[in-house]
Amino acid sequence: MSAWKSAPLLLSTLLFSSLPSASSPVEHEVELAHILKLEDRRSTGAGALLSYLDPGRPLDIRIRAALACGRIGSPVTTPYHLLGALEDRSAELRRMAVFALGEMDDVKAAPLLAAALGDPDSQVRGLAAEALGKLKDPASVETLMARLHDTDGQVVGMTLYALWKIEPGGRLADQVKKASTIAASARGELLRQAVYFLMRAQMGHTDDETISEALLVHRRDADPLVRSYVARGLGASKSGRSTEALLELAADADWRVRINAFNGLKTRPVPQTPQTRQRWGAYEAALSGSDSGVALAALASLESLALPEAQERLAGYLAHNVPRYREVAAVALAARDHAGSLERLRPLGSDPHWSVRARLAEALGAIATQDTLAGLQRLAADADPRVRSVAVEQVAKIDYTAAAAAVEAALDDQDLFVRAAALEALGRISAPGGVAVVPKLIEGYRTGLRDVHNDARLAALGAMAALPSDASRTGVEAALSDPDYLVRRRAAELLRDTFKMDGASKVGEPATARTDADYREAVRRGGRRVTAELETAAGVISVELFPADAPLTVDNFIRLAREGKLDNLVFHRVVPNFVIQDGDPRGDGNGGPEWQIRCEINQKRYAEGAVGMALSGKDTGGSQYFITHSPQPHLDGGYTVFGHVISGQDVVNGIVQGDLIRKVRIEESSVKP
Repeated sequence: MSAWKSAPLLLSTLLFSSLPSASSPVEHEVELAHILKLEDRRSTGAGALLSYLDPGRPLDIRIRAALACGRIGSPVTTPYHLLGALEDRSAELRRMAVFALGEMDDVKAAPLLAAALGDPDSQVRGLAAEALGKLKDPASVETLMARLHDTDGQVVGMTLYALWKIEPGGRLADQVKKASTIAASARGELLRQAVYFLMRAQMGHTDDETISEALLVHRRDADPLVRSYVARGLGASKSGRSTEALLELAADADWRVRINAFNGLKTRPVPQTPQTRQRWGAYEAALSGSDSGVALAALASLESLALPEAQERLAGYLAHNVPRYREVAAVALAARDHAGSLERLRPLGSDPHWSVRARLAEALGAIATQDTLAGLQRLAADADPRVRSVAVEQVAKIDYTAAAAAVEAALDDQDLFVRAAALEALGRISAPGGVAVVPKLIEGYRTGLRDVHNDARLAALGAMAALPSDASRTGVEAALSDPDYLVRRRAAELLRDTFKMDGASKVGEPATARTDADYREAVRRGGRRVTAELETAAGVISVELFPADAPLTVDNFIRLAREGKLDNLVFHRVVPNFVIQDGDPRGDGNGGPEWQIRCEINQKRYAEGAVGMALSGKDTGGSQYFITHSPQPHLDGGYTVFGHVISGQDVVNGIVQGDLIRKVRIEESSVKP
């Protein structure tokens, strides 16, 4: 077993190690809690955080401070703050330093990471490669490609993961050739990583048939994850051979492969040919099988299948007893038959389930003709705000002059998310004299100041930036004094990117209601075993939480669970072979608590059964969380992992969108075993 596997860097092993310390256990705990507090406030505490990096401090304190520097990020902390840590004799500290540099989102870290690629420790090299991928600096491509010859396979794999994130310039062909060579001789994880690179390269370069040919080599590999990556990559390819292979993979023995194959078939016209006719059985088997994820993927893919049976199947599913099937059928039928589907879709306007009516609005928006405008206007006046918000978003796609009344009426809606949808629509539409709506956007922002949530204000700012003028710049600039940290930060970003102004100094620190005692309790919890039992309509899912790696995220989850705020909610989002998502009190993906928590990105990986925080941008976590169906490496380093499934993964894989989660129970031991 490689050193990478046998000695992983886990924060949980560092915070509670028996390393000698000059301070007492109580003082040590206070220092860790102080670092956590500064991290939560996105502050160095006038240099206090940086003092914890001093070589005279205990190693675990220095490692924790380095991580905090990365999580806080630029411009509050800079790559140069970690220069000493990068040169330290402790490999553990160097590992955390390069990981932190990747989280800073500061391209000035690139030369430091390039130097770390030559570190004698293979984990440092691998983490440095990963960090360069996060920075997406094209100047790093050549440096990373040299690491594809590293003697440690884990470093090679992490380098492949990094390279797909960066624009390759003229080196794409060389990268594809190298990844193909690695895949030809590799086994296990490195083979998966090489094929995953090819998959991602194909997704970014859909016309490149050399990549699809490289993927086709592995379509019958013994490893189902490899085949699933092949299917996903071929789904992005436009070649005829890819379509033929996807039809074959749609009958694969593994559910993940079948889902990815049907997803790929959905993206391309599948003509009526003798071969297609022979493959109809794979569609039939999927639709009639017991795996809901496969069935829904197959149902959605019927929108692109030219066989007449496909259209009739979709029409039949409009009356299915499970709402999710009606939703998928409606969207697919509209995409397939456009205006010809209107008569069949019309009855869904009175469907008893709000989610079906909301998806009907999406279907009508996809058709986008004058004939669908009346239906969308009715849905924009629906009794359920979750339907109204979708309808308002869609109605602006058709014709601004005809839709203006519905969009502008929604600016006065009692529901803030309907107002947010209207504000976003105003920013997208091409109205005569577009900047004339800026006063309405400013008024929408001001109305949003009365809201508990910041969504309407953020929508107004985005819309103003989409219609740049002196008035919109003034409106965005005024938001630098917003009481919400995330709104101030977004205003500064828009001023920088759209108006070339610097407002970063006015963003300040986020407010936090936590006390010093709260931070100390979060630190203590890192030494305990904490589990959550999710009782769902489909069965029980047991999760082990990671309080050492994501202390405040776990604390937030425990608080919500113990207050009953995660009970009797539905899984509002299920993407087969990707994630199930829950924790939204509204049930439409917009809801959450009255607060937001900071991200706690760590080195845990998005393997099968990983539990992560859902976000709408950095530091926007609240109550929504997700669980992965299968490995999702592209999420690594972007979303906080705060737990993993220890039993009930079969339940996770069987959840259908709309399924109920009855109860979340927390168990917390006094000492971690």
